Amino acid sequence: MEASSLTPNQFQTLLFLCREQKVESVEMNRPMMDFIKSAGLAPRLYHLIKQNGWEHGFTNDALSQFKLAYMSTLVRNRQIWSVWQAVASILNAHEIDLIALKGSALAFTVYPDEGIRPMGDLDLLVREGNGARARQLLLDAGAVARYVPQSQVHDQVHAHVSAITYKGVLVEIHQRLYAMGDPLNPPSEPLWAQCQSRMVAGSVMTVLDDAHMVYHIATHAWHGYRLGGMRLGWLLDIVAVMMRHVDELHVFNKHVEALTHFAAILKPAPVFQ
Repeated sequence: MEASSLTPNQFQTLLFLCREQKVESVEMNRPMMDFIKSAGLAPRLYHLIKQNGWEHGFTNDALSQFKLAYMSTLVRNRQIWSVWQAVASILNAHEIDLIALKGSALAFTVYPDEGIRPMGDLDLLVREGNGARARQLLLDAGAVARYVPQSQVHDQVHAHVSAITYKGVLVEIHQRLYAMGDPLNPPSEPLWAQCQSRMVAGSVMTVLDDAHMVYHIATHAWHGYRLGGMRLGWLLDIVAVMMRHVDELHVFNKHVEALTHFAAILKPAPVFQ
């Protein structure tokens, strides 16, 4: 569902809600609801509405659909969290370090409620050279290969090794952020040297530092845009991380700019018609 299917009033309303600003009434119809769902915003809006007591601006049907999306996200994310704990336990027992990436890190360490940010799978990063071993350890623990690997060479040079399913959750084990040779792929040493450990429900989850996290989300969104799609939720993910540095934004921006400059000098700038 594209934003072009929305009326100007609906688009303006959505902008207000994304800025967490109150609206008196919402022109809700099927295109609007479909866009909200496809952008991954329904659980976020439910949390925002309940937190601020804005129910009167929405129809009962819209509220019910937002609630259903929130509860589904909450249940799914708790399942993924359980799988993360199991995977981390297995890999750590074999001295393999791991970092949670993308939605896995965002849902549990950035947003204030684990039901806000939907995700479909579990993305994690291991050190280069440990991808195949980590995959085999999980297969030995009961994981199932999602598909036959294209080739051993493919798994060695791709961003992640061939995906597996563990306890009903798709797991992608990255050995680098992007495929070997991709100009967007940053040096691996700073990723590990600057990673951060955050407490989640009494357990430790290791994630990228915020500058690298913003860089990864932004470049991932750019890849999606080049392929013809852009989820509004990805842009809000970037905002959510940057808001943690609102009091020092000029300093934080310099850290991100250093990474984007690294990518810009290696990858040709896009040409818009």
